[in-house]
Amino acid sequence: MSISNQGNPNKIKRDSVLAYITFTVDTLLPCSNCKDQQRILPPLNEFVNSFIEKSKLPIPILLITLLYLTRLKTKLPSTAKGAYDTPYRLFLASVLTSSKYLSDLNSLTSIRVCEMIQRQYSVREINSMERSFLSLLSYDLRVTADQLQELNKSL
Repeated sequence: MSISNQGNPNKIKRDSVLAYITFTVDTLLPCSNCKDQQRILPPLNEFVNSFIEKSKLPIPILLITLLYLTRLKTKLPSTAKGAYDTPYRLFLASVLTSSKYLSDLNSLTSIRVCEMIQRQYSVREINSMERSFLSLLSYDLRVTADQLQELNKSL
């Protein structure tokens, strides 16, 4: 954390949430180190930070994103393995799902996500990520106030 952030508790909290989201999505499952030759992706932390900065998502959506990723970790089989870009895909699917869950009116769309990530994934791919993510969560998107408060305290 930089000195300039110390005077702004909201900035510090946001930075903590972003760091925890990045860590969680990066450690969900073992992934291949072989980079896709067709798709050049920035380091995961840059990808997450850039996306959140562009989207200007509020902290409650980020907290729900984190809850969904944590929930997913408990549902994945111990033998699950991912491709190099799996953390990127899981992040996008979880943040898109969280946004839609919390706000129908101003939620993210696959088209907007595609534009924010400079078309590194197509709208069709993003839709597929979202469907797969929902299926992995067994479509259980419930979040209680107690869960959010507990997570908020731990950050």
